[in-house]
Amino acid sequence: MPRRTLVVDDAAEAAGYDGAKPACAGSGPPAVAKTRAVRWPARRAAACIGALLLAACARDPRRAVIGEWERAGERIEFLQGGRLLYKHPDGTVALANYGFPEKRVLRVRALAATPADYRVSVKRDSLVMCGTAAGAECFRFARVKQGQ
Repeated sequence: MPRRTLVVDDAAEAAGYDGAKPACAGSGPPAVAKTRAVRWPARRAAACIGALLLAACARDPRRAVIGEWERAGERIEFLQGGRLLYKHPDGTVALANYGFPEKRVLRVRALAATPADYRVSVKRDSLVMCGTAAGAECFRFARVKQGQ
């Protein structure tokens, strides 16, 4: 009886491989070649599903905006419950409400003013707000570190 050194021999025997040379040299027994053919697409599909899950689990801007942000002397503080404090460079403070009618659209409602919509992109230390109207400008804010 021949000595078995590879697990592939056991798999080939279980699959009914009779020892004949495969049609494609180097591809191994049919059962092993079939396993390899299934394994790569399965890995590729698993990688695609993983990428989709990561994209779906991206940070929710509704929670990510909470905190204080600064740009050119101006500060915006997003509070829990939909309140926003806008601190002007001259020291005055304005109060507004905010909400998210869509996942990445921020709607700001100041007292007696028409609501303004902004597309938002939130990273750990940066907030970018771009007006939704054509040709609107964008504003880039940096997160204020605690103690500043």
